[in-house]
Amino acid sequence: LLFYMTAFSIPIISSISEAWKQKDDGLMKEYVKISVKYPLLIGVPLTISIFALARPLILGVYGADFQAAIIPLQILIVGTFLLMFGYTLSAVLVGIGKPKLSGGLMAAAAIQYILSLYVLAPAFGFEGAALALTLTGVTSLFLIPFFIRYYLKINIFSGIHKIMVSGAIFAIILFYIPKSNFLTLSLGYIAGLVVFLISLKYTGYIDRDDLKMLSSLRSQD
Repeated sequence: LLFYMTAFSIPIISSISEAWKQKDDGLMKEYVKISVKYPLLIGVPLTISIFALARPLILGVYGADFQAAIIPLQILIVGTFLLMFGYTLSAVLVGIGKPKLSGGLMAAAAIQYILSLYVLAPAFGFEGAALALTLTGVTSLFLIPFFIRYYLKINIFSGIHKIMVSGAIFAIILFYIPKSNFLTLSLGYIAGLVVFLISLKYTGYIDRDDLKMLSSLRSQD
């Protein structure tokens, strides 16, 4: 499901490229905002959901024999989110005519992952392998935004604290809802998701147009 985050990367390239050619800073800022905002709206709740509900997911689907997979899954979902977000942001660099830089950063991330895997997997097992992916995602989300800001002078993380606060509220709800049966868990999850969306709207991070955009993306599935 986190691959939905990358749904905006390909179509946004042509839009950013056109704004770059026209030297339209206002339009460029709007397209960069889209490339950040919508992937986060998809990725943050999905990542929090899997992280917070990893235990009932693993135990409910695979049984107690696979309990050791809970922590690796939690680490892995964070790493996948970071990498998918980094991949989406790399489309901005492609759009402004820096495909070699974008490809080089992704290649560097792949090399880091292999080296980290070589070191961490033998030392920490499955947790180490998952951590290698997460560390690679952290590096990607440091380097790619750095170059975007260098070339475009745009702070791509402006307003991100709003979705982080909403995400924290959502996570707290998911961690503390009773997980004794499926019905209670489902109702608690729905309530948490509603609170998440309401808090996003209250802070001004999303509006009606954003909800229409996300709904149209879902209908394409």
